[in-house]
Amino acid sequence: MSIQLGREAVSLCPEGHADRDHYLDNLAFSLSSRFDHQGKANDLDEAIFWHEEALCLRPGTALVARFNTRSDIDDITRAISLHREALTLCPPGHLHHDTTLNNLALALQTRYDKSHVRRDLNEAIDQSRESLRLTRLDHPERHITLFNLSSVLCSRFTQTQKIEDVEEAITLCQQSLEALHSLHPDRHYSYLRLQEAYMSRYCVQHKPGDLALAVENFRLASRHPTHGFPNRIIQAHKWAVAAEQHGDGSALEAYSTFFRASGCSFGNTIVGNFTAGKLPAAFHYARSLPVDAASGAIRRNNLPRAVELWSRAVDSSGRWHLDSGPQSKNEVLQTVTDRAAADWEATEYRILTRQWEAAVAEIRDLPAFLAVPASPPSYEDLQVAARQGPVIILMRANTRQRHHRPAV
Repeated sequence: MSIQLGREAVSLCPEGHADRDHYLDNLAFSLSSRFDHQGKANDLDEAIFWHEEALCLRPGTALVARFNTRSDIDDITRAISLHREALTLCPPGHLHHDTTLNNLALALQTRYDKSHVRRDLNEAIDQSRESLRLTRLDHPERHITLFNLSSVLCSRFTQTQKIEDVEEAITLCQQSLEALHSLHPDRHYSYLRLQEAYMSRYCVQHKPGDLALAVENFRLASRHPTHGFPNRIIQAHKWAVAAEQHGDGSALEAYSTFFRASGCSFGNTIVGNFTAGKLPAAFHYARSLPVDAASGAIRRNNLPRAVELWSRAVDSSGRWHLDSGPQSKNEVLQTVTDRAAADWEATEYRILTRQWEAAVAEIRDLPAFLAVPASPPSYEDLQVAARQGPVIILMRANTRQRHHRPAV
């Protein structure tokens, strides 16, 4: 309705009308909003067109959205240029200077995520900090700048492992949550950023408490009542992947949340703004989820849960709504058991690898073994070592070869 009214308002304001730019801008925002909910690329293209027609500098935001959809580097480069131009028109002291800084920071972070140019990341942090400094404590959208700055700090932490960055990111996210009531829609995004921060720190320090906190924020984001399809489904899928990757016990809960949120057990029921028939295009990455979920339950010796998860994911014909076609029960069973066996071997390998790395790290901490190299020593190093006594060299054989020599 708002789009229809917007078109009518534009038609009543011909070129030269004092308010035409204002109504063009409103129409563009309505189209961008519908794109956010339905994902129709034509809406985004039209929004950019009307933004430019209005000679408004907000097409930069829409160009960032199109870049996220199509990955055309020209879009994000142009968006950054437009935001820089906007800064010249909104100098310090201007009412919208802080917002313009934040928009530029987001565009720079988006380009960094694609190109990994450190200069973009550092500038994004600087612009976000300045935006936050200029934003009033009682500003209704201050929380957005808080969790956006948190996100870029997490990105830098993953590169530099500077603990101050991730600790600041966690504090900023907590502040953003404190500023929002329990049913505010943006709490969903604060949970995402907080999950990102805890998971980043866990991947460096491997403290179980950080993993537990990351999972809790996955849980809160994927179940927040103000968000439906597709955000909650996407987060439930990411939760399942992360839980499996790090061996967390919440994986089955994540799978169950995904199936419940997507409504796949209801055939052609409308899920958010999509019908089940349109789910494959939107969630192509989740085609293997029923097999993943069932094999995950089998690995945990929970066969009843495996059956339950599979039943939630398929219809009466045995077809998963995101799959290309039905399979026979025997094919399904074979696929699940094969996946479970492969996953079990991969899990065992990861556990043994971690134990090996921990043992090596413990050995290198002993005073007598400070000189144990992290990589094979050079011949010159061996000559020096031999002056102190015998040198023992172990050559590990590849046991997968048919003919191999024993270790020496």
